[in-house]
Amino acid sequence: MKRISTLLLLSATIGVAHAQTPLNLYGREASGTVGVVAAARPEAAQVGVSILKKGGNAVDAAVATAFMLGVVEPANSGLGGGGFMLVKLANQKEPVVVDFREVAPAASTPDMFQFGSDGKVVNEANAVGGLASGVPGEVAGLLYALEKFGSKKVSRTDVIQPAINTARNGVPVTANFSSYITAELKKINKFPAAAKIYTNGGLPLEVGDTLKNPELAATLELVAKQGRDGFYKGDIAKKIVAASQETGGIITEADLAAYQPKIRKPVSGTYRGYTVTSLPPPSSGGTHIIQILNILENFDMAKMGIGTPATLHVWSEALRL
Repeated sequence: MKRISTLLLLSATIGVAHAQTPLNLYGREASGTVGVVAAARPEAAQVGVSILKKGGNAVDAAVATAFMLGVVEPANSGLGGGGFMLVKLANQKEPVVVDFREVAPAASTPDMFQFGSDGKVVNEANAVGGLASGVPGEVAGLLYALEKFGSKKVSRTDVIQPAINTARNGVPVTANFSSYITAELKKINKFPAAAKIYTNGGLPLEVGDTLKNPELAATLELVAKQGRDGFYKGDIAKKIVAASQETGGIITEADLAAYQPKIRKPVSGTYRGYTVTSLPPPSSGGTHIIQILNILENFDMAKMGIGTPATLHVWSEALRL
């Protein structure tokens, strides 16, 4: 039986770069015979390709791509978040999932958010501000994956340095990112540190502006030199705690020092003779993918045709269920 693996790593995959020909920064199609890297921004995909060319494996490339995404697409990625990585190398008998999602601080309680008469959380405290923040897992998870599953042919500095350089030198603001800043401007301006980076005197950065983040570059340099301790202990940890508590949060240095990624068993199902392997809870995505495919397996999708009313109806009903 053939095997299909699905991968969720911090962001949607819509840009593609490959390891044999130059990247077309304006295209969305590429092909290669050595390896392929997919990422939400072409700059991040190209970093993954460069790691493959240095002899790194898929995990090395994924880690480098993820660090870069935190710089060039900070609205959806970054050191303050977390994610999952589904890994199946040639020498592994079974695939594994590295779960490095954020976790609740130890001081969290069931009644930590107050609800108004409209049923919504007061002041959006579960979405904006320190109390909405979990203990970040990205640095720990990516470095764990690099150490456990990486090729050892590239160093920690090799995979992080491109992100350091880009954070320091800057990256052009895209239309998508400018529109995101505009949509979230009121929230961003509540926090001076964020406004300093993502606005120009309180106004949104515009297309063609250069986004620089020297403090992020300095943080990434510490991670490159010291590993996870450069983030979860010492000066950076103290700054994270201070920023959290200044904005109503409850993250402590003990929370940061105690964070550990988890290894989980993937969920697995079948679809028309293929084994489909994907992410288990706490991700909801993998289980739903398999359930949707199990529903679609009962219909002759090929006969119904691409984009026909019948196909779209079956798809929408499967997704709804």
